[in-house]
Amino acid sequence: MEKSHLNNEQEVYLAKWMAGEISDAELAEHISEEDFTFYKKLRLGTELLRTPGTDTFSAIQEKITSQQKAKPLPRKYIRWTMAAAASLVMLFAGYWYVMNGDTTISTTFSEQKTIALLDNSEVILNAKTQLSYEERSWENNREVHLDGEAYFKVEKGSTFSVITENGSVQVLGTQFNVKTTLDYFEVTCYEGMVEVRNGGKAKVLLPGMTVRRINGHPLEDGRSSQEQPSWIHGESSFKSVPLTYVLAELENQYSLTFDTKAIDDSARFTGSFGHDNKEVALSTVFNAMRIEYSYNDQKVVVLRPYE
Repeated sequence: MEKSHLNNEQEVYLAKWMAGEISDAELAEHISEEDFTFYKKLRLGTELLRTPGTDTFSAIQEKITSQQKAKPLPRKYIRWTMAAAASLVMLFAGYWYVMNGDTTISTTFSEQKTIALLDNSEVILNAKTQLSYEERSWENNREVHLDGEAYFKVEKGSTFSVITENGSVQVLGTQFNVKTTLDYFEVTCYEGMVEVRNGGKAKVLLPGMTVRRINGHPLEDGRSSQEQPSWIHGESSFKSVPLTYVLAELENQYSLTFDTKAIDDSARFTGSFGHDNKEVALSTVFNAMRIEYSYNDQKVVVLRPYE
């Protein structure tokens, strides 16, 4: 009898946690560490079920909520309802977890997203970025695949790897930024130590060191005096970067398309632009490059040199 009461109580706390009514720390006080780790994995599955085109989970949530609003339940049934809701969530999350161990998180134009990995490492994704990893093998293989730009705060532990089409990064526990897009690859270390592998060569970065590879050329060394990448605070910065990559970042932040037939987009740009005002950003970049711009519709920007 006492054990049954304990199980019911845990189910109530689980339901509240799934609904966001109590914190991770509060739930951890009432269940074992092993159960808590398992439930975190299940919650990650439910978050993926909330993606566009997957409305099964949200429909169930809506139905439960509407029933509760329409007719308040007697106190003696509240615990049963919450436990049933928790079981339903666990059923769907468990189904996803078994059928698909890959986890993919992405951002759209002008969007940033902060996520926590299973080891409590934190990743901030810049606009138009995709990150994926294999959840089932995470404890033995901390490896993520990245397309775009992300800032990592890695918890100490086994080797943590970031795999990209342009190169890979390996660390044990540190803070660093990786940008990989088209044929541009750049890594900056902010804390700890980072090993960058590219083209069969390896290079170790210490805090303040940066390395990049543009359009197939050899790796270039550089320095950074910043404590974090500027894009986290709403500003994209560049140092002697071909204009084509600056335009790509403008596209990501403002959902634009550029017509570059009349200009030399290999010319180098040094400077920055903000993410909160499109016209100011365009003027900042193109005035510095002596380029005029105009719209032929709402999103296509036609570029031409100053006359």
